[in-house]
Amino acid sequence: MAYLSLIMNTEPVVAPDRGGISVPVVRFDFPAELVFSAQRGALRYAVALDDRGRLDALLLNKGSRALVVVFHGAMLNGRHHLPRFEWLRTLDERTEYSCLFLSDPTLTVDSKLLLAWYLGWEGVELYPLLGEVITKAAEAAGADQIVLVGSSGGGFAALQVAPHLPGSLAISFNAQTALNRYHWKAQASYIRRIMPALEQRDRSRRKWLLALGSRVSAITTYSEPRQNYALVVQNVRDEHHYVKHYLPFRDSVQGGPNAERVRFEEYSAAPFHEPPGRARFVDTIDRGVTMLEDWTA
Repeated sequence: MAYLSLIMNTEPVVAPDRGGISVPVVRFDFPAELVFSAQRGALRYAVALDDRGRLDALLLNKGSRALVVVFHGAMLNGRHHLPRFEWLRTLDERTEYSCLFLSDPTLTVDSKLLLAWYLGWEGVELYPLLGEVITKAAEAAGADQIVLVGSSGGGFAALQVAPHLPGSLAISFNAQTALNRYHWKAQASYIRRIMPALEQRDRSRRKWLLALGSRVSAITTYSEPRQNYALVVQNVRDEHHYVKHYLPFRDSVQGGPNAERVRFEEYSAAPFHEPPGRARFVDTIDRGVTMLEDWTA
């Protein structure tokens, strides 16, 4: 009750600044204690997960029926700082949706790590935990539709968390879909900094993925029946992601039990890996909300 009193007496910021730095922060010592305010406006939340890492979140409550949950991609060394609330300014200015921005807790474990796909660490599996956090946020915001969105590593996280939220929609842009197909340097950095015990697994560093199973492969995750939906969007000129991630995931899904629950869209942009433009990002979310309404009607 003390925590509930605290957030009810914390004044939300109606229009958060770039990055959400000026937004008041409500702190919790354990995930079970987390309570989101139902007040309109923006509030930040910091939740200790254990003695290694924490969850930072920002809820922008606009009282909409849909809650858009945003996962970020890789950090840029020297340009991005934690907590990272990607797309905050764009979604605040261009949409009427309530939004929950989640900074990857894994990156708080080691400040030199730039990408961790929201995988978590030893003893902390984040995907089901984030499903519980999102459920609480949706209830506080009065939302009955949940759309999870992200680009690149954030798109991978959106695809992986959505199965823990039946009836939700994941929208991924140019995402990794199986981490064993991604650049080894990024995999090795995660192993070395977060789970070094896996580095010598079976005397082969490249076999570390076996210990985490479907946690590191959306292809494996969606090989079994799921109760969520997904819209997978890919720039065809991003050759690595198109060939190594998008096509294998599409082929697997279309031949599997979730073929009617996942849609695929392609577009052509610059011939390298980058997030979608603002207009495409917002338009796709708008269309995704409509798709979800049609799917669940």
